[in-house]
Amino acid sequence: MSLYILSIVFVAIYTANFTSYLREISDGIKNYYPLNSRDEQYQSSINGLIDADFDQSTSGTPTTIGIDSLL
Repeated sequence: MSLYILSIVFVAIYTANFTSYLREISDGIKNYYPLNSRDEQYQSSINGLIDADFDQSTSGTPTTIGIDSLL
């Protein structure tokens, strides 16, 4: 039961961040894409391909959403 409640909390936190991104930063435009590993997340950041990311992973495999541009 406690694992189920913890999962709901994680989903609520992620949804709030993602909704805030779509509404306030991108004006509802879906200009994001999935990154499949921590290395891809790091390399995309170093190479200037993304400005920020939301990590929604609760397991060992990251699923990250990168923002193309904050402008």
